[in-house]
Amino acid sequence: MSVENQVTLIGHISKKIMVKSGTTAQQKQYTVGMFILAVSRGGNSDKADFIKCEAWNNIADNIRKYTAKGSLIAVSGEVQTSHFTDQETGREVYETVINVNSVKFLENKNTTAERRAKNQANANVESNQSTYGSQNNQFGSSQNTAPQTAPTTNGGSTFAPTGDSQRNDNLLNPAEVPF
Repeated sequence: MSVENQVTLIGHISKKIMVKSGTTAQQKQYTVGMFILAVSRGGNSDKADFIKCEAWNNIADNIRKYTAKGSLIAVSGEVQTSHFTDQETGREVYETVINVNSVKFLENKNTTAERRAKNQANANVESNQSTYGSQNNQFGSSQNTAPQTAPTTNGGSTFAPTGDSQRNDNLLNPAEVPF
């Protein structure tokens, strides 16, 4: 009897997929996308598990193109575990990630378009509120005489693919992934 590492999950994307592209040492192009899938525990429970997923190349590109925060999708893939030492605390951190092999989009285009529009409107409102809040703090305090800029959360992920394989267990340091 053969035992396989295979999982299928249905859930909602809890955050827009974060996609990075690069080139391997062998000059091959790659794309990797990280996202969190909110999966209901089932029954009448209001609880959900938030599962980190990793998609590669065309799968990552398609998820980015055809989904938005809240989109309902089904993913199939392999469970992969890893561990690393946190640079700040020195503690061992263990992580489980689903390496996505296939995806099915379970909503129609109109629903996804509505979600994208709603997410963009919410992002604009949050941007305006944070700008107003930071201006209020700048001028409301005698200590802040110059405008302050908010730190950005872009980047921070380390990508160092090697070899001909699509997946390298040391490719991402989960502590550096900004979500």
